[in-house]
Amino acid sequence: MARTIGVLIAVTRQSVRQGVSLLLGAQPDIQIVGEAGERRRALSLTAARKPHVLVADLVLPGYGYLEFLQQVSARSPQTRVVILSMPPEVANLARTSIAYNLVQAVRDSAVHRSRIKVPMPAAVIDAHAPAGQEPACDLFEKLTPREQEVALMATEGLSSRETARRLGISPRTVESHRTRAMRKLGLHRRAELVRYALVRGLLGRQPAR
Repeated sequence: MARTIGVLIAVTRQSVRQGVSLLLGAQPDIQIVGEAGERRRALSLTAARKPHVLVADLVLPGYGYLEFLQQVSARSPQTRVVILSMPPEVANLARTSIAYNLVQAVRDSAVHRSRIKVPMPAAVIDAHAPAGQEPACDLFEKLTPREQEVALMATEGLSSRETARRLGISPRTVESHRTRAMRKLGLHRRAELVRYALVRGLLGRQPAR
């Protein structure tokens, strides 16, 4: 008998979370073991229910992404993480190619232990693999050290105020650096920046000095 894949859904927007739940729950080989709208709840459920796969939102409130992935690994080493990156205007998963990508991502991540890539907007990552295994894009190397710092902190989920406190600069200066960095990278939203960092293996990387 084929193994049933236990999936925990951690997505901020209730409408999207419900869509993901309906989509995945309709698959004969997938069982939804829980849902959460923020990271602390997601970690609590992960520890309690040990899902095979955690489907997580790029903009899920709570921990920064690095800390979140580390906590997932510590609490449930066998759990794989599927990062869902979806444009906010998409309301119905069943009517887009996202549906096929997401189902395949969940199945692939439950089978393979190594890092996997599937067509965006779903990207499968291994929470236990060392960050920075893939070469960074040349465009990132062209950012100034400060722009790299600010961009990398943004991928961790830090706000402008938190980043400013860490770097000893003003929030407005942080926003200026982030705007310039994203313009150079051809990105427009924070979610795109996080997705870029995931694909390029930049999460956890230290900026150039």
